[in-house]
Amino acid sequence: MLSAYEDLLFVWWAGHPDIPDDKVVPLLHKFVYGPEYRVYRYYSSRWDISENVMDKLKDAPPKNERWKWAVDNIMQRKWHLTVDDFEKDAELLSRKYFAARDIVDFLDDLNKKLTISSANALFSHAWFKQSPDEFKKIREDGNLWNQVPIFLKYTITYDLVQKFPEMAKVIIEQTLLTSDILLDEAKITINILSYDLPSVNRYEIIKAVAEKNIDELNLAILEMIRFIRNKISAQELIELTLPVLNHLSCKAQPKAIDHIAFLLYDKGDDYVRTFFEGTREIIRSILLNDGKLDYHDFEISALLFSNPQELMDFIKLRLEKEKEIDKYSEYEAISYDGIRFTDKSIKNNDDFFYAITQILKWNEEYGGISNYSIEKLFKQIVLLKDSSGTLYFENIKEKFYNKDVFSRLLECLFHIPLFKVNIKIFDEAIHKSKEFGFESEMCRLLRSKIYPEGGWSSSVGETPPVFIEKKEVFMKLKEDAPAGILRNTLDDCVKGVERMIDDHKKDEENRFYSR
Repeated sequence: MLSAYEDLLFVWWAGHPDIPDDKVVPLLHKFVYGPEYRVYRYYSSRWDISENVMDKLKDAPPKNERWKWAVDNIMQRKWHLTVDDFEKDAELLSRKYFAARDIVDFLDDLNKKLTISSANALFSHAWFKQSPDEFKKIREDGNLWNQVPIFLKYTITYDLVQKFPEMAKVIIEQTLLTSDILLDEAKITINILSYDLPSVNRYEIIKAVAEKNIDELNLAILEMIRFIRNKISAQELIELTLPVLNHLSCKAQPKAIDHIAFLLYDKGDDYVRTFFEGTREIIRSILLNDGKLDYHDFEISALLFSNPQELMDFIKLRLEKEKEIDKYSEYEAISYDGIRFTDKSIKNNDDFFYAITQILKWNEEYGGISNYSIEKLFKQIVLLKDSSGTLYFENIKEKFYNKDVFSRLLECLFHIPLFKVNIKIFDEAIHKSKEFGFESEMCRLLRSKIYPEGGWSSSVGETPPVFIEKKEVFMKLKEDAPAGILRNTLDDCVKGVERMIDDHKKDEENRFYSR
C-alpha cells in the first residue's frame, strides 16, 4: 500500500506542474526508507524509484521541467546502482536479521510480497559481504535453502563459491552428479561452470550431465557456455558442446542451433572453421532433421555450407526427408521464403549453373509436397544476381542453346518475370525456340506472362505502370519476332494486356459512380 501510494504521489508531483509543492511534498516526507522498504521498492516501484525521493528533491527543477528531471535523476538511477549503493542497507539488515534462520525468513517473506521479474539482487550481494558465514549455513542446511527464493539462489550461489571455493565441488555433486536431479537446483549449479574456478573440471562435469539425457539441463549448459565464449578456444568449444549436442533429443536439437549461432557470433573464419571440423556431422544432422528452418538455422547453414555442392547436397537430403514424411505440417524442406543464404554459397556463374542444373533435375524427380518446395527454391535461385546486378541466368543462358536442353531454358523462364530489364533473355529465347522446334512451348510461356507478376498499384484515375510496361514489352518482342505462330501469339498478348487496361478503367469508373 505504501509503495503504490508513493508511486501515485510521485507521478502527481512530476507529471502535473499545476499541483502546488505544498500539497505533495509534505506527504512524500512521511515515507521512511528503512532497508526493508528500500529493497521492496527496488523491485516493486512502477516508476523505478529505488531510494528516498526527498533526498533528491532538494535540488528539484522548475515546475515545467519536473518530468524530465524526474526521469534523468530518479527513474534512471535504478539502472546505474551498484552493490556499494546497498552497503548501508546491508549493514542494517545484518544487524536485524543476523542468524541464518532470520535471513531466510526475511527473504521468504519478501518473495511472498513481490512478483519478481528480474534476477538482479544487488542487495543480496551486499548482505552476503556482511554475513558470509550465515549464508554458508543456509546453503548447508537443506531445509533453510529450500525456503530461499529461486531468483536469489543464483546470486547467493555465486557469492558462496567465490568466497568458499571448496563448496563448488560439494554443490556440483549434490545437484548435478546425483541420480536424483532437481531441475531448478541443477540449472543454478550449471552457472558455476562459467566461473573461474581451477578446481572445477568443466569438461568432465558437462560430459557427465549430458549423458543423463535431460534436455533442459543440456540446453542450460549451452546457454552457460555463451558467458565464457570469449575466454575459450575453438577446440575447447568443441569439447564442451559436442557431448551436449550428441545427447539432445530430436525435439530439443533445433533450440541448440540458436545457442550455436550466438557462440559463433563475430568469430573469425579460422575459429569457425576449426569448430565445424569437430562438429560438422552432428550440426548437419540437426539442421537436416529440423522440420522448419528459421533465422539461426540459416545463419549456421551459411557458415557450414560454403560452396554450392555442399548447399545442394544438403537441400537434396531435405527434399528426400520431406518426401519420406509426406506431411507439410511436420516437415518443410524449403521455407516459405526460400533458403536465405544461397547468395553466400553461389558466388559466380559456374556456381549458379551447377545449382540451377540440380534444381532442373529435381523438378523432374520430385512430386507431391516436395514439388511445392522445389518451386519455391527454383524461383529463388533463378533470380539470383551477380555483383553488377545482372541475373546470373543472363550470363549462362547460352549453355541451354541446344535442341536437347532448350526445354530446360523454358522451364527457367517460367520463373523469370517479363520486365524490360529481362527483355533480351526472352527475345533471344523466342528466336531460338523457332530454330530448335519449340514454338508451341514458347507460345504457352508467353501467354503465361500476360498477367503481371506480383502486385501493383496506381493513383486514382491512372493505369498501373506495370500494365503499361507489359504492353510495351510485348510490342517490342512482337516487332522482333519471326513471322508466324510466335508473332501471332505476341499480338494476342498485346491485346490481352489492353483488355486488362480497359477492365481496370471500367472498374475505376464504376467505383467513382458508385460513390
